[in-house]
Amino acid sequence: MDTGADLAVLQTSLSVQKTVAIRSRPALRLGESVIAFGFPLTGTLSRGGNLTTGNVSALTGFEDDPKYIQITAPAQPGNSGGPLLDAGGNLVGVIEGGLDALAALKATGTVPQNVTFAVRGDVLETFLQAHKIPYDVAVTDTQLSVADVGEIAKQSAVRIECTPSAAPAPQSHRTVRISPQQEAPAPPPAGQPGRAPVASDAFQDQFVQQIELIEVHTPYPSTAPAIRELGIANRSPYSVLQITVGWLEGSLPQQCPGTRSAYRGTRDLFVTLKAGQSGTTMGEFSEQARYFCVLAAQFLSPERAGELPSGEPGYGPPQDAPVR
Repeated sequence: MDTGADLAVLQTSLSVQKTVAIRSRPALRLGESVIAFGFPLTGTLSRGGNLTTGNVSALTGFEDDPKYIQITAPAQPGNSGGPLLDAGGNLVGVIEGGLDALAALKATGTVPQNVTFAVRGDVLETFLQAHKIPYDVAVTDTQLSVADVGEIAKQSAVRIECTPSAAPAPQSHRTVRISPQQEAPAPPPAGQPGRAPVASDAFQDQFVQQIELIEVHTPYPSTAPAIRELGIANRSPYSVLQITVGWLEGSLPQQCPGTRSAYRGTRDLFVTLKAGQSGTTMGEFSEQARYFCVLAAQFLSPERAGELPSGEPGYGPPQDAPVR
């Protein structure tokens, strides 16, 4: 284990279908495409793993730490330790994590967008050499499709779940969202009905309908046709920190589909919108994306709403239709 580089090697009886080689040449360049794979939010997101794409945005990490690179591929809790591959399917880093969005919001007044850090491939090599662990290297001289690289990542990664030794083993791997609770009331007398159940995080499910896409346009159609700028209005009474946007191709549907599988893809975008505010954010989508819908949102929870000043009240419910 190397706590300074945030790396560890585990011995296991698990087998993988494929191992990946560490890229030896050419040197990693600013702007290169990268693919991250991991198992974020297990029990909520897919247990088969999640893939995100992005670019190398800096060749050093936080405060110019040379052990890391910075990428735009989104990462969530559970992504750490996952492989970061280049367009040839070779390893260029190990996902470490991203900035604390709420801490950055309180410190700077804005939420960092698509800021993820990964341990550099050469740092991983040094770690493996120091512990006399064999590994392969390869030259990246071919370009594969994202789907092909994703297949390599899926075949070479396994999910690791840590349980404290003093804690009982979990009965299942289901992740649940828990809203703040008051002291539980005493059960009703026998024979009398109890109160109706309350959905966890119901306020989030309710107010996501009040996050409205106003417009979407392509600011750089000739040089970056996949980059879209989205105008967003927060009609809810709470500050919103992140939204999940789904996109569609083809003909215009009558309304936004209710299931994620109906979309061609989804993207998490960080925003900083207080109650009643409007603003813009940018993200990379498929060049063929034509229509966009808000699928989910992350709010500053009600009991922490006082940490940010409230904006003006909302303007009413949005239309439930895709935005072109």
